[in-house]
Amino acid sequence: MNGKHIQNSTLRRKAILPAVLFAALLLATFSCKEEESVIPTNLPPQVELTGAYDITRHEATVSGSVTPVGSGHICFISLRYGVTDSLEHELSFKPTEQTITARLTGLQTETTYRCVLETGNEYSTITSDTLRFTTTPGIPPILSPLRIAGRGPYRIALQSLINDDGGLPITETGFYYWPEGREDEKKRQKLSSPQTDSPTEIQDIIRLLKKDCPYQAQAYAINKAGEATSQPFAFTVNDSLTLTEAGTLADQLTTEEQDSIPSLTLKGSINGSDTYVLHMMTGSENGTDDFGNLAYLDLTETDIRMGGVYPNSWLVQDDCIDGRLFYHSRWLEVLKLPATLKYFSFQSIDWCTNLRHITFPRDMEEYYYYPLTVRQGTINIESFDIPDDAPYFCTYNGALYNRAENKLVWYPPCRDTAHAESFMPGVSVTSGMAFMDSQLKYLELPKGIRTLKDQSNVIMEKLEYLSMPDSISYISWRFNSGLFPNLKTLYWGKGATRISITNFHFPETLHQVYVPQSTPPDLTENNGGGISEIKDSCILYVPIGATAAYREAEHWKEFTHIVEMKFE
Repeated sequence: MNGKHIQNSTLRRKAILPAVLFAALLLATFSCKEEESVIPTNLPPQVELTGAYDITRHEATVSGSVTPVGSGHICFISLRYGVTDSLEHELSFKPTEQTITARLTGLQTETTYRCVLETGNEYSTITSDTLRFTTTPGIPPILSPLRIAGRGPYRIALQSLINDDGGLPITETGFYYWPEGREDEKKRQKLSSPQTDSPTEIQDIIRLLKKDCPYQAQAYAINKAGEATSQPFAFTVNDSLTLTEAGTLADQLTTEEQDSIPSLTLKGSINGSDTYVLHMMTGSENGTDDFGNLAYLDLTETDIRMGGVYPNSWLVQDDCIDGRLFYHSRWLEVLKLPATLKYFSFQSIDWCTNLRHITFPRDMEEYYYYPLTVRQGTINIESFDIPDDAPYFCTYNGALYNRAENKLVWYPPCRDTAHAESFMPGVSVTSGMAFMDSQLKYLELPKGIRTLKDQSNVIMEKLEYLSMPDSISYISWRFNSGLFPNLKTLYWGKGATRISITNFHFPETLHQVYVPQSTPPDLTENNGGGISEIKDSCILYVPIGATAAYREAEHWKEFTHIVEMKFE
């Protein structure tokens, strides 16, 4: 009995155990399903900024990640960054992106930035921890090589590009320049250029340089990190200026340049406005006493056009120079006239007291020259020049002759001595202006001269000795004291048969008169002219044995002192 009871109890326990286990399993299963059913489906994702790298002065790369939690979804992803707490810059990404990489540009040099990565959905927003990074320090600017942007008289326009500002604001730009071999003057020869907020180039004009002088130049730019300079650049300048439009010379030259330029080679068309500027630059009497410095003026490649504005109602005509263009241009020393010039008035160079050389154009015609009166003032002219193939004029020993080489048009006024061999061989005629403004003290006319034009308007105030050639038979020069105030010696040629002393007297300075003819020439005296002022003070030299003839000849006999001598 006991044994069966024990056995039945055991069997009952075995039957109950599976049921309990099954019930427990069901309970556990039910509990698990209940737990899963309470996990939210709108949880925000996890977000992290993992770092910043490839950092430069202006850029940096920032990376991060966004990880969804459970079945939660993502509505937005944005990267916010800046230098202040407001994080003023923002970049947006697609919600499907989980790995974030952003290249930040336009950053400030040597500046600390703060970054956060934000994400979330309509239920919540998650922000990462703040990531900080600092851009690299700035450097001095980087400049391109210098290049020439333009040239002008005594000036050059230079340009250099700023390839890199160094990441810092540029505070000053400009050029250093100095004569080659004198780099010690570099810092003193400095031109600061106009400054802009964000310059991308350095360009300016260096003015008032020396003609044909080798120079070196460097562009420079300065920021907080230091100064940068371009490689030295070699250049020279000349005095050439080309006008693309007549009347624009005043616009091409500053007032300082107009006052300072010593020489100018002008090209292009010019009109009255331009010629007036030239007038001022050459020291016209219309300017201030100290304005202008222009001594050398080359107009060879210009053409003069009607128009423009010139004071005193003077009109400039095509291819003409007349009136008062260079009147009283006190600085002018060398003048080269336009090759296209058809008319030139010598009156236009009145009182150019320092003018030394004139170059005439090839096609100037004769009748535009010698009939025109030149008043005194061009006393320092050393030579006249004209192209060798000129059809109307030529030069010899600096004097101006006609193309046939038999007429002396104008002898250089500044010379003090002229012997017979000083003149072109074969010359036989002198023009009315041949000795205008002459500074000659000694004048021996060429042996072939047959005709002396009336020089009644010619003043030879320094002439002391005058010798007439044997080829002249009639002498009509008026040797009065107003025109020859210092004449001391007068030598008549052997061919002289008639000498006119009409209307005025010989100068009282005359001490010797040489007459080589045994037969006294006809000495014509009318209207009060004569030898009364010199008859007692001047010695008359005549050939041996001719004294008696001169003592009997009209007018000659008035000389108190007649001395015989041997003439060769």
